[in-house]
Amino acid sequence: MNHSHPSAARRPLSPFLRRTPELDTLSFSRPVQVGRVIADLFAARGLARREASLDLERAWNAVISEPLRRRTRVGVLRRGVLAVLVDHPILLEELAAYRKPQLLEALRRELPGAVLRDLRFRLGAIEPQPPPPTSPPPGCSS
Repeated sequence: MNHSHPSAARRPLSPFLRRTPELDTLSFSRPVQVGRVIADLFAARGLARREASLDLERAWNAVISEPLRRRTRVGVLRRGVLAVLVDHPILLEELAAYRKPQLLEALRRELPGAVLRDLRFRLGAIEPQPPPPTSPPPGCSS
């Protein structure tokens, strides 16, 4: 006996979730751990990839000096190889030939759960990053 309203299949699950094929395949016939449901939703929405990308960026920024940070951008990690965009051929050569082992080791320490086998440096234009937002000093009102 189906007690659901006829329009229930057309209503969104929540204001934040759209009905997708991934969500339609979820089975609610047996109990499921909440952590598993959240992980599946993250995967369906690509949120895990975005979080991993932010982790890579944070780790890169932690292991590279400020001047080099402005001239490089961390890319994607595929099959254990992290792509790094570099804005100048001489800097690319320096990173690839002389600093790669130290950078790789430092990144492995920053990302202990990641499989990081190699770094691949690639020449390309670097868009300037916007400055971090500043907050007014305590006691000042705007």
